[in-house]
Parts: sequence; structure tokens; C-alpha cells
Amino acid sequence: MAKKHGYKGHLIAFALSILLTVLAFIAVGLGTISKTFVIPFILIIGIAQAIFQAAYWMHLNQKGHDFPITFMLSGFFAAIIVVFACSSLVWW
Repeated sequence: MAKKHGYKGHLIAFALSILLTVLAFIAVGLGTISKTFVIPFILIIGIAQAIFQAAYWMHLNQKGHDFPITFMLSGFFAAIIVVFACSSLVWW
């Protein structure tokens, strides 16, 4: 039973990843949508795809993966701090 659920979850995540990719290509390819909408839209789609890949393809949605999740989140927050620190240095 667990195998069938995992297979179904992978198919759903794959279909959503393809759909989000197609939406990003359409948003850029049309050329009629303003850049002020397209850039945040693509960033949000990228974050959603990263979450899908971490949860389904890296199996982080399963039990017993607390240690890798902790290190991935700490790396993410460290990267955010570095980006903000570097941007504030450049800004001033």
C-alpha cells in the first residue's frame, strides 16, 4: 500500500513541476505581461518547485529525515543572511 501511495505522490509532484515550468515559460514567452509581475511570479514558482523537489524527490516528507531537514533549513537561513548582508554592503 505504501508503494502505491508513494508512486501516486511522485506522479502528482512531477505533474505539478511540469505545470509550473510551463506557466513560467508562458509568462515570459508571451511578452505582453509586465516585468513587475513576471519576476515575482517566476520567483514564487521557483520556490514552489524547490519545495516539491525537496519533499518528493529528496523524500524529505517521510519520517526520519529531521536531521537533513534541519541542516537544509539552517543553510537556507544562512544564505538569506549572507544575501542581505552583501546587498546592504553594496547598497551603502
